[in-house]
Amino acid sequence: MTWRVRLAVLPLEGMRSPEGDTAAAALAALGFGPPSGMTVGKLYEWTAEGDDAEVVRRQAMAMAEALLANPVSERAEVVDVREVRGAPA
Repeated sequence: MTWRVRLAVLPLEGMRSPEGDTAAAALAALGFGPPSGMTVGKLYEWTAEGDDAEVVRRQAMAMAEALLANPVSERAEVVDVREVRGAPA
């Protein structure tokens, strides 16, 4: 089966996010209520082959731990693993 994987990488709780501070200040300057605790992260999306969504999810977390997220300053979370219907077998 083919799966669509989405993995978010965000700063650890308590880590400062300069990009988040800048975005929050810009939103406030545009007249939006300033959001508190805004952070900016990365969203990775890819397709993967596998028989089971949970296996693909574990593989995505292993990829994050090996390369995609810096454990000193970031946390990773699998946002979604969804079967791609009609994908070639």
